[in-house]
Order: sequence, then structure tokens, then C-alpha cells
Amino acid sequence: MSKSPVKVKAGEVKKEEKKEEPLEEGACPHCRKKHIDLQGDKKKFEFQGKGNKNCNLTCVKIIKKFGIIPEGAGLTSKYPDKGNGYECYYQLADENEERTKLIFRDSLIRGGKKIEVKEAYKYLDDALEHGHPIMVGVDHTLNKTFKETTIKNGKKNVKNIYINDTTTDHYVVIIGRDCDKGKVRYIFWDVGSDDGGKEWYFEKQEDGSLIAPKAHNSKTYTVTQIRRNKREVIKEIKNKKTNEKTNKTIYEIITY
Repeated sequence: MSKSPVKVKAGEVKKEEKKEEPLEEGACPHCRKKHIDLQGDKKKFEFQGKGNKNCNLTCVKIIKKFGIIPEGAGLTSKYPDKGNGYECYYQLADENEERTKLIFRDSLIRGGKKIEVKEAYKYLDDALEHGHPIMVGVDHTLNKTFKETTIKNGKKNVKNIYINDTTTDHYVVIIGRDCDKGKVRYIFWDVGSDDGGKEWYFEKQEDGSLIAPKAHNSKTYTVTQIRRNKREVIKEIKNKKTNEKTNKTIYEIITY
């Protein structure tokens, strides 16, 4: 017996059934992504130390233990204090001029080309799937400043300054990905804590942004930067005048 056709009223458009993509081998049936944990025995964790503000350098030390290195921030900040800070390739958010909230970017101009910010989140997933952690910057306190002390002509001067891109307050290392009842979250190590790499989580929001509702200092962390990874490459350089060949070590951005 043949099935009766679905009746559609005049002026209505028949809705097509959305077919779900087949589940990738090893993927979680709830979040449809592979769960990843790069923590190992946690011996790669580093604590930045009490009173030490070098969270950036501490994250770099951790990632170097995986045979790679995170990129720096060499691009002049566009917002909110133009030219007074340095942002990275994947700059995701900035504090507004009043320093009262975060403004998330939709796109970036890099090398004269427009790229979508969602590319940054894809880079994060791709890196983890290749066994590489990712260093990220976070904002946890709006209008956060640090005291800078300078001495000129024997006179000490103290002033409050913004650091990094003038939005990012701290750096951590994303070391894995899993889910909680289907909600994707990213495991991170907080170098500001001395607990040997306790697991903290960034929860993926509907708009793609990553927020940790609570960290070791009871503050909410919002990811503002995703740093790409680089690998060491030995290249042969030839002197055009003498034809002499020498090896030079350079660092190239990893494209996954």
C-alpha cells in the first residue's frame, strides 16, 4: 500500500526534514564532539607564583613543553584606547570606551583581508584535536588597571595603566574539551592558582563566546583572545653574494 502524500495548504511551503549528520567515530552522542584531555599526569602545569604577574610567560612555558609556542601580540590595539596596547591575531572582544561592558567582534581585518571571528573558535578546536593546548587571554575585571612606578631625576612617580590590549587581564591555558549534558565546555589550567592544575571550565555560549562562571579567585572569566600556535622550523638560507648556505631557526604559525 502506498503512503498518502502530506497535505499542504495553499500558500504554505512544505518543510523539509533536517537530516542530522552521522556521528563521527569516537564523538560524544550528546555534544557530537570528541572529548579531549591533554592534562596527562599534570606535570606540565606551572604556577606563576605569588606576587608574580607574569601569567603570560608562565602560559608560554607550559605550552613549550608540548613542543610548540604561542604567538605574541604584535598588532596595535584598535579599541578602546587606540594605539595604547597590542592585540593578537584572534582578538575576540574589547571593553567599551566607558569600560562598563565587553563588546564582541564579528570580524577582523588581518593582512588587508576580512576574517570571521568564528574562525578563531575553529582554530581552538582544531588545535586540541591535534593534541595541542591553546593559550587564551581573559577579561575578569572591567576597567582593570595596574600601578606602574617610574623614577625620573630621583623622583618616584606612580600611575595607573592598562596592560596588554587594554582589555585582557590574565592568561590561562586551555587543555581539553568535554561537555556537561551536551553543553560544550573547555578545560583550562589557571596559572594564577597553586593547586597543581585543578580543572576549571569555559562554557560555550549560544553566540560561541567562552565564559568561565567561576575561577580560582571566584571571578568570571570571559575569553578575549585566542593565541595561535607556532612551531620551530629550520630553513636553509643562501647568501646571494657568496653562495654560502646557513641554517636559520624560525617560528611558523601552525595551520591545522
